[in-house]
Amino acid sequence: MSWKYFKSVFKFLLIEYKDMFMIQEPIFKSTILKIFSVKEEGIRQIHEKIADVLEQTPNSIRKLEEETYHLYVSKCYFKLKEKISNI
Repeated sequence: MSWKYFKSVFKFLLIEYKDMFMIQEPIFKSTILKIFSVKEEGIRQIHEKIADVLEQTPNSIRKLEEETYHLYVSKCYFKLKEKISNI
């Protein structure tokens, strides 16, 4: 199945912003994660990597919001505590 076909069929379940997509329907999201065998540990690692990349960018309110969110979701509580105490 091509991406264009997938997008045209399931567009009502997606949020799109500048070529980035987020699945807004929780049941659809869990089904996609099961189909592609994405485990919770893999999701945590992805969020931790996103937080690490954000660490390298210049500070802004948006960056700090995103970074703390990704640290929380990845359950990197020690890093999250450090980031909040630095803020």
